[in-house]
Amino acid sequence: MSNVAKEFEARIMLTDDEYLSIVSFYMKLFPNKHFIQNTNIYYDSEDLFLRRKGITFRHRIINDVSSELTIKIKGKDGDTEINDKLNLAQYNMLINNRVFPDGEVKKYLSSLP
Repeated sequence: MSNVAKEFEARIMLTDDEYLSIVSFYMKLFPNKHFIQNTNIYYDSEDLFLRRKGITFRHRIINDVSSELTIKIKGKDGDTEINDKLNLAQYNMLINNRVFPDGEVKKYLSSLP
């Protein structure tokens, strides 16, 4: 499943202590809630082609049970984000066999020089 959207994002850097304080706060506030763990893997060429073009390419693994590929393209009026959710078979083919799944992310990357 693919999704294309506009995104407006602000990022801040946290120290380890600040991060642990925030997590502790929410775990106490919502003791029965399940928290999500994301593992993000970022890709680029050796000459940082994507970065120079204002593009970020990420594979996000969510709780080790699902994943998605994301392209973010920086823009003056917000970033354009392209997402492809991967099913288990696509995830396994990508990780184990380096077979890139068809979708909007592959289509976009294939359009680049």
